[in-house]
Amino acid sequence: MKGTGLLLPALFGAATASWAVPTGQGILNTWVTQDLIHGTNIQNVNGLVFWLCGLQLFGLVLWALINFVILKTDKKALKEQITLPGTRKGIMFLKALLLSFIALLGIYFVITFGEQLFTMSPRFWKIQINSLTRLRMEKFMTYFPLFLVPFLIANYLHSTSYYLKDKPVLSTVRFWLANGLPPMFFLAYAYGTIAFLHTTPITSLGMSRANGSLIDAAIMMVPVGILASMLYRKTKNFYLPAVFNAMFFTLMAVATDLIYVGK
Repeated sequence: MKGTGLLLPALFGAATASWAVPTGQGILNTWVTQDLIHGTNIQNVNGLVFWLCGLQLFGLVLWALINFVILKTDKKALKEQITLPGTRKGIMFLKALLLSFIALLGIYFVITFGEQLFTMSPRFWKIQINSLTRLRMEKFMTYFPLFLVPFLIANYLHSTSYYLKDKPVLSTVRFWLANGLPPMFFLAYAYGTIAFLHTTPITSLGMSRANGSLIDAAIMMVPVGILASMLYRKTKNFYLPAVFNAMFFTLMAVATDLIYVGK
C-alpha cells in the first residue's frame, strides 16, 4: 500500500503535467495576476500552483480510498492529527509563520545589501533573487496562501502515511519520494524521449512552461521533503513543515526573473 501511495500520484502528476501547467497558467493568469496584483504575470508559477493543487487533490482521494475503504483505518486517530488541541500547536504555527518570514527577509536583505553597495548581480543559475520591493511583497502575500493549501494537504497525507517512529532515514526517504517523484517522472519522460527517440515532447510554449516549472519543482522538492520529515519528527505537527515548504516555493515565485507587468 505504501508503494501504491507513492507511485500512483507520481504517475498521475507526470501524465498530467504537460496539460495542467500550461492550462493552469492561462486560468490563474486571468484571476491571480489581473484581479489580485494588477496585471503582474509570473511565468511558470501560476501553472505550477494549479498542478500542485490537482496533484494533492488526487493524493487526497487515493488516501481516503486506502484508509476508509481498503484498510478501515481508525477515523479518530486521523481526526486527532488534523486538529490543533491546546495552545502549544497554535503558537507553534504562528512561530512557523514568523520565523519563516524573518528567514526570507534575511535572504532579501543580503541580496539587496550586495546589489546596492557592491553592485553584485542577484542572478544565481536560472533564478534571479531580486531586491525586495513593494510589488514583490504584494506577490509574496498573494502566492503564499496559494502554495500553503497544497502543502498543508501534502504534509498531512505524508505524515499519516510515511512516518516511521524508529526509522528516521526511511521516513525521510519516503517523504522526499512523495514530494519529488511526480516532477522527476515528468522530467524523465521529457528528457528520456530526447535521449532515446531523438524527438522532444516540448514542442510548444505551453510544454516549455511545463518543463521549466517541473525543473523548479524537482529541485525544490529535495529540501522540501527532507525538511518536512525532520520538522514532523521533532514536533509531530504537520502544519509547521507545510508553512516552511510553502515559504520556500513562494520565495521561488517572488524571486524569479521571468516577470512582466501587463497593461
